[in-house]
Formats: sequence, C-alpha cells, structure tokens
Amino acid sequence: MASHLVLDWSHDALGVIEAEVDAGRLRVQRTVQFVWPEGHDVDEEPAELGEWLTGQLVAAGITTKLTTIVLPREELVTRRLELPDAPDAELPDMVRFQAAAKSATPLDQLVLDFVPLPRMADEQGRPTLMATIDRQQFDGLKRFCSAAGLELKSIQASPFSIAEVAVRFEQQRGDDPNAATLVIFQDQHRVELAILRQLGLLFSHQTRVIRQDERSVRGTMAEINRSIITLGQSMHTSLDVARVCLIHDGDVDPALEQALSERFAGRLEVIDPAGDQAIDIQPTAVPAMLASLAPAVGTLLGELGRTIPAVDFLNPRKPPKAVDPRKQRMIKWGGIGAAALLLLGGGLWMYHGRLSGRIAALKSQQQALDQTIKEGEPTVVTYDAINRWRLNSARPLPEIDRFNQLLPGTERMVMLDLHVAPGKNGGVAQITGSGIARSEADIRKLFDSLVEEGYLVTTPTTTPYKPDPDYPYRFLLDAIRMPEEAPEPPPAAG
Repeated sequence: MASHLVLDWSHDALGVIEAEVDAGRLRVQRTVQFVWPEGHDVDEEPAELGEWLTGQLVAAGITTKLTTIVLPREELVTRRLELPDAPDAELPDMVRFQAAAKSATPLDQLVLDFVPLPRMADEQGRPTLMATIDRQQFDGLKRFCSAAGLELKSIQASPFSIAEVAVRFEQQRGDDPNAATLVIFQDQHRVELAILRQLGLLFSHQTRVIRQDERSVRGTMAEINRSIITLGQSMHTSLDVARVCLIHDGDVDPALEQALSERFAGRLEVIDPAGDQAIDIQPTAVPAMLASLAPAVGTLLGELGRTIPAVDFLNPRKPPKAVDPRKQRMIKWGGIGAAALLLLGGGLWMYHGRLSGRIAALKSQQQALDQTIKEGEPTVVTYDAINRWRLNSARPLPEIDRFNQLLPGTERMVMLDLHVAPGKNGGVAQITGSGIARSEADIRKLFDSLVEEGYLVTTPTTTPYKPDPDYPYRFLLDAIRMPEEAPEPPPAAG
C-alpha cells in the first residue's frame, strides 16, 4: 500500500490531499487547505515557506513524504504543435526544435514536456500539445519541497488532472469517447476550461472570475465560446461539444450555471469527484473538499492507471538513448577481421571453403548496412520537413516593428515578453505575449487599435501586478494579423 501526498498549488492557497493507493482503490485519508501566510511571496521565498509547511503538515497529522505538485493552468504556457509524421522516439527532439524556434525565451530557462494528441481522420502529421514553465519557478518548487522535508515525485498540471476526473466519470457511464467534451472547473478565483476528445486533452484555458458579477459571467461564457471556435479553427474542422462537465467547489455562481444550462441545453452535468467508484473516503477526510481539490483528485486517480496522457515537468518525455553507429560498425568489421585471421591460419587446404564463407559474411554485412540506411530514411525526411517549415515561418523583426508602432509608449504600457509565430487560418503572423499597463483603459485601447489594423485578437485577460506599483495591471496578448485586402480593380472603360 503506497501513500501519496498531492499539493494543489495556487497563489491563493495550498490544497493538500493525503491518500493511499492499493489494489485499484484510492483511500483518501486527509483533506486540508492552507492559506499562504500574509506578507510572504511563494515565488520569492520557497525555502522559508517550505519550513512553514512543515509545521502545518504536523499540525494536520500528515506524515506522508512522497509528494506530487499540481500547478494551475495560469502557471503554464501551452501550444498545439503540428509535427511532421514521425515515430514516437523522434517526437521529443522535434518538440524541442520547434520550442526553440518559436519561443523568445532560451530553452535553458524553460522546463517543457508534451503529450501526443489523438490523430483525427483527416489530419496529416503528428499533433502534440506542448507545455512549459519557467525554470526559476521549477527550481523554487524543488527547494520548497526540500525545505518541507518532502520527497518530490512529480510536477503535473491541473488541466490534465481535471480531465482525468471527467473522463473516468464518462467511462463509468459508458459515454462515447469519440465525442467532444467540455470540462469546466471553477473555484473561488478562477475558471479552467478543457476540451477533450478521443481520450486526449486538445485545448485548455483559464480566466479569473469575480463571484456574483454579471460581467464576469458574460466574460466566462465569451471565453468558452472563443475556446471552442479557436480549437475548431486550429483543427480545420467544426467542433460539436456533446457533453459539458462542470466541477465546482460547492459554491458555484448560480448565474454561471444558468448561463451554461442555456448555452448547452440538455448537455450540462455537474460532477462531484467524491462520487468516483474507485474512491474510498476515510472519516479523517472531508468529502465536500474533494470538489475544490479536483486537480489533486485527478492526479491521485492517475496513480490507478491514467486514461488521459499528462505532462510531468519533473520527468518529461525524452528520446531513447542513441546507439553509436560507429561503435557498431567497429564491432562488425572487427568480427570480419577476426574471421580473416582464422582463414589465414587454417592453411591453404581450407582456402576455397573459407573464401566462400567470407563472401557470404560480406554479403550479409552489406545487407545489414543497407537496412541501416533504409531505417534512417524517415529521419532524413523528417528533418527536411522541419527545415521547410523553418524557411516558411514568419519574419519576426518586421512583425515586431509593426506591432511596436501601435503601442502607446512605455509611460503607459510595457511589454514583458513578445513572441511571433506563423499565422494560422490565413493569417500572416501570430503575436503572443504579456505586458503591464497603468490602467485597464490603456489595455482596451491597445486591443481596439489592433482590431482597427486588421488583427484578430482574443479578449484581454487582466490580473493585478504587484511587483511594479506604477503598472498595476498585467495582461495577456494573442493576436493574428490578417492579410490586407487587395483593392478592387477599376471598372473597364466603355
């Protein structure tokens, strides 16, 4: 019987579940939630807060050391990649190649993992979903666990864990896995969205919410509609959502639930993770807390056998160890040389027989070398495809210069990061990034300017930004520049 500790990480609080996994059952021993101590920054003081957690765990009676951390969606950067068709063993290198090409941040400052996505009938190549986190944050999480005396086993992400909860319920009901499912998880401060199909997480998104705020509900519904449209466009097909699974912390906004019922008539179902058939809840745990700790519950259910492939930043997917072909050739030719020495030592009377054996061995060697060359042909084709993709990518410097002309100036706004990628669905280029601004009005003005200049933009998501009081608002940018329409030719004379 193995004991596991899962930390449901967020900037507001730290959720904790202690559980045992044995014989296909999950026994939840304890559930607790700790509010971070006031005046301490979890990103800046991981070791100090790790020592603080030690005392909290002792007071709660928790002794398990083997630990998994589940990060919220807002801590991740995800990107859907369309890779050339290649064997699974080559995918890790191909993903890193595209990450290096598309990210303005050097790879040594990032930690990444990916999951292969289910391939649709009309899709070419290998679709994958890549996720990255900042290496400084990654190192801080390890220092946090070390200071708390915990053994860090895995660093996972909430979209995949929440999807695990939903898919298990679908399987227990006998739902069709080929139909698309929209999973919505809501707690006190956030709404996370995930779209699933064929046991794969195709898309995820997160937005901040304000309870009982009509504008917040409208914004959440707009994000849901935009997510469905965006995913359909990226897959070059329409996406019909067959089911909507809502998981909330027990204090759901009734306005949001009503809006979902109206938008997805007859397809909405509220899920309580405590109802999973494999979960046994002990008297020392609080069943009602499992819904608010759904990311941690999904991670623990994954210990029983994952149904949704998930990322693990501590143990990312890696290519198999390469075999040195030079060493293999040396061994093979060494064998041939030994055979030649034996031939000379055998005497002239064995000359003809040994010569025939050597010819047969050389033919066999030639066949082996031909087979090695043939097996390497897919790799050559793959890298040729990647090189063609690189040559056809957008030119980042002109695009950044064009975008900079729309910015209001550093006295009103500062861009923290900016990325340029080839445009999709007929777009010239896609620009993503984040920035900080003096007011939300400055952010809206920038996005209005982008629309006027022919960009397709995602509604801005703003969050408080504490490090710089002069720029108290942080926002995310996702814009696609569409090609300019050619002027109509003048009518022909008489």
